[in-house]
Amino acid sequence: MTAISRVTKRHPSGMVDYQVCIYLGFLGDKKVLRVSCKTDELIPRRWRLSAVKNGSFWELCLHRIKPGTALFFRLELDDGRSIPFVPLGESDVVNGVVRVPDYHPNWLQPQASKNEPGGKQPNAGMAILLEQTLEGLLADYEQGVYFTDAIEELLSWSVADRILQTQIPEMVRDLGYTEIMFPLYASVADRCNLDPKFNYLVYNLSPDWQLGTANDLRSLVHRFRKCGIELVPDLVFVHQVRNPYQGSSDDVSMHIEEISPLEDPDPFLFRDYGTWHFNLGDPIVREIIADKILETILVLDFQVLRVDYIDGLLMQSANRATNHGALLLHELRQRLKRDCPGVRIIGEAFQTAGDPAVVALIDSIYAPRGFGLLDLLLNSVEDRVLATSNTVDGLTQLVADFNNQSHTESNYSQLHDECWCDHWISRGRPHTPWAYGAMPMGLALKRIDSLIDHGWIEPGQHIETAVALTILIRTLGLALSFSRWMETSGCLSLDQGGLDDPLHWQFPWSPTEVHSRRLFPAAGVNEDRRRALITGARAHVAAANHLFRRLGRSELSPFGVPLRMVHGDVQSGLTAFVRWGRDNPNPALVLVNLSPVKAAEQPGYEIDLSSAGWKQEDNPACLKAHTPPLLAETEPPMVLTQSRQSAGRYQLNRPLHGYESILFEVPLHGR
Repeated sequence: MTAISRVTKRHPSGMVDYQVCIYLGFLGDKKVLRVSCKTDELIPRRWRLSAVKNGSFWELCLHRIKPGTALFFRLELDDGRSIPFVPLGESDVVNGVVRVPDYHPNWLQPQASKNEPGGKQPNAGMAILLEQTLEGLLADYEQGVYFTDAIEELLSWSVADRILQTQIPEMVRDLGYTEIMFPLYASVADRCNLDPKFNYLVYNLSPDWQLGTANDLRSLVHRFRKCGIELVPDLVFVHQVRNPYQGSSDDVSMHIEEISPLEDPDPFLFRDYGTWHFNLGDPIVREIIADKILETILVLDFQVLRVDYIDGLLMQSANRATNHGALLLHELRQRLKRDCPGVRIIGEAFQTAGDPAVVALIDSIYAPRGFGLLDLLLNSVEDRVLATSNTVDGLTQLVADFNNQSHTESNYSQLHDECWCDHWISRGRPHTPWAYGAMPMGLALKRIDSLIDHGWIEPGQHIETAVALTILIRTLGLALSFSRWMETSGCLSLDQGGLDDPLHWQFPWSPTEVHSRRLFPAAGVNEDRRRALITGARAHVAAANHLFRRLGRSELSPFGVPLRMVHGDVQSGLTAFVRWGRDNPNPALVLVNLSPVKAAEQPGYEIDLSSAGWKQEDNPACLKAHTPPLLAETEPPMVLTQSRQSAGRYQLNRPLHGYESILFEVPLHGR
């Protein structure tokens, strides 16, 4: 790395040598006579240290300086003006003040490849990713005793260090998640007052000081990793804000009546009002961005990254002969292959998903598989028989589509950012406009209102049926993924609102407290029932996570495909399919009722599993549900018992409720 400021040596005394690199582009020799720096140390010789011009950069070496020391920079112009500024590329910026970072120089050494001895092996199963801010994990934990509403307190006790004092990593592990994606970069957000809109208005391409120092964040990454969870930073470099603080890079350009050398003067498309795009036509700016991303990876030891809004990155240069966004992606990939080849990239790409530069960089691209489920289960059809038939046929087609996938995807449904009522999202993905602006529980409630109007169910079943439908959509989305499933915490909380609601980004640790009553205002349901529904949904989600995280795309299936429809009753809506896994000999059996009413009134209703794919001698005599029944706490758990007439037919011990979903793990130990 050549374009960023960095620690070059750590002395036994704790002092460090620190090299500062400052890029001013075309402003360099024209107007700037000197780039000077002073520190907050009361030592005269440190009052004015002048940087030396070296090619495109001004360079300054600070020897034996204490980590955390504040640095103050000025541009001295030929007209006598002296302008304070904060250069891009510093490692720690706290409220607009540059500080010498506190990390070891050996952190910036290239990482071992995942194929080399000592390299980290990738997860053999499927990743279950939770999109959640770090501060959101703290807000409701133990009634908020580790949280703070005063941003000044984060200077002495950061978000990362607060989490390290809790059992949050272990509790997330118990819920079955394997990844947490969170906004990392310094932003205009106040991390004590959660509003996701501001987390993505970033500056400086450095970790947010509110989250913690490099030591804090690296320790947090390793703590979660011990629990089998990877922290996935959400890397944003197309939403740079104007004037995040006095003296910032774009603020300096205003003082000298020129645009910043870092800013694109004529981008084809803006994403957010009040932001600017990097001047990617400048190879040095691209180098600085790549260096900052590599520094983030190597300093904090990340294994998985998410790159935000690739569409905007490429469309920025849509009016030019050379697409500099694509060039940045290519150069970044080359750097990753050289310095950290084991790192995997999740990319948010929709309109540009097929671009060669995107395909070359991204290991796993977003795939809105859940939209098909939304259309299948939430669109109104007045005739119940026709609706059930269409739903069964639609699920059969989704299973076929799943088996035909040829590339790795990170699947999500309306459980991801589609719950944010954002006109850019709805314009970019217009095929399901009614799904934007509401969490899954809110969408399900609208669907149930329609069912009541058509007389399919009684009004007294309103909330319970909506909860079951929410979990059904989530279960099917999870079952129709083989690489990664992505979601927010809306399913755990049964949140009926949207992303803009004040409590949405607070993780619901207390399902029986006031916090959850505000997230899940179940009108007409008493307090005990409300608690039971939330607790049941939470248990269902956790059990499904633990089962499917062990299942990825498989070559072990006797059919050569990972999914096999084994039962589909277009009359009752009862369907079943087998889900095979990677490195796991036991398949999952997914049994769902796609109808809002009971699948069958008679307890002896049978399903035919003769085409399930296991040998007759391996057929288990009895299958017990892997997930707890959500809506029937007083009834016995679901059990499938082998029929006496046929080894391939199984009887249900009770009918499935409307929209109920049950998972089984079939014990075929001999495979």
